[in-house]
Amino acid sequence: MGAEPKPRTAAKIASGVVFGLVLVLFLGWWGFIRAPGPLDVCEHIIEVTLREAGDEALSDDSLSRLVDSTREQCIEHKRDKIQLRGRIKYAEHAKCVMAAQTLSEIGRC
Repeated sequence: MGAEPKPRTAAKIASGVVFGLVLVLFLGWWGFIRAPGPLDVCEHIIEVTLREAGDEALSDDSLSRLVDSTREQCIEHKRDKIQLRGRIKYAEHAKCVMAAQTLSEIGRC
């Protein structure tokens, strides 16, 4: 007669499989919703704004005010987006913004 596995061994194998499956699902979920934070997204938007405004003759004072106001409004907007739309929608939006290289592309996000 063949040797049957001990019940403890079968339970250990089953728990290992379940643990592995849960781990894979968690890592997939985490990778899907992981996105840059509001500060990183807003810094990218400011960089794109400055790059596009570089052609215009702005004084240092105007440039400073543009950066400060854009940063303030942007961070508040991104935090509101997380609270109102949820992390998944924010993650999609943030990834789109970070991939954009122009303000018109950012506007489409």
